[in-house]
Amino acid sequence: MAQTREGAIKIRAVALGITVIEYKAHLAAGLKWCWKCKTWRPRAEFWSDKSRGDGLDAICFTHRLRPLPHKTRKGLPSTFKGRKHTEEAKRKIGAAARSRPSNRTGVRHTPETRAKIRKITRERACRGDKHYNWQGGIQSEHRRIRKSPEYIDWRDAVYKRDEYTCVQCGDSRGGNLTAHHKKWFAFHPDLRFVVANGETLCEECHEILHQVSGCECGKGHSGKPS
Repeated sequence: MAQTREGAIKIRAVALGITVIEYKAHLAAGLKWCWKCKTWRPRAEFWSDKSRGDGLDAICFTHRLRPLPHKTRKGLPSTFKGRKHTEEAKRKIGAAARSRPSNRTGVRHTPETRAKIRKITRERACRGDKHYNWQGGIQSEHRRIRKSPEYIDWRDAVYKRDEYTCVQCGDSRGGNLTAHHKKWFAFHPDLRFVVANGETLCEECHEILHQVSGCECGKGHSGKPS
């Protein structure tokens, strides 16, 4: 590979079988060698190519087959509008999608690692007066405890022990379960996070249980009991 322009000229002159003086004479006349048609042609007949030393393509545009400029369809309706894939086409599309490797690669965290991540996240979380929207603790203690990490861990432990199934009717639909305190949350603060004091119930069984048993204070219950 030539390191200088003079070296490049010598290499090209040798490839064409002419002297360096003859090669330079053609360049001075505004000509360029086309490696496709094997003739000297005016420099104006070559496309621009910034990657080459002289800034021009090696083949004149008469012999350079270039694709037609792309015509944009921006703003136009889809060419598939109003049409539907056939059942065979749908099967082929589905088979092609299933044959592609999943982009969810990697190794899942172990339960121990996930527990460690949760612990670190809770320690570093901006809670209480560390949070930017702290307003002096106006939230009720009842609601604050139910949103605490300790309560969430207790609820998950109850669900897991009962295999995410209502102990009354066997319902196991996701989002339909609740963790019930056998000894009521409001009157037994020492048992709030004891797993043995909890049981998994569906929403319907939970409501029925509290309607039948009533509130321990004798005044009934409003909202969602626990």
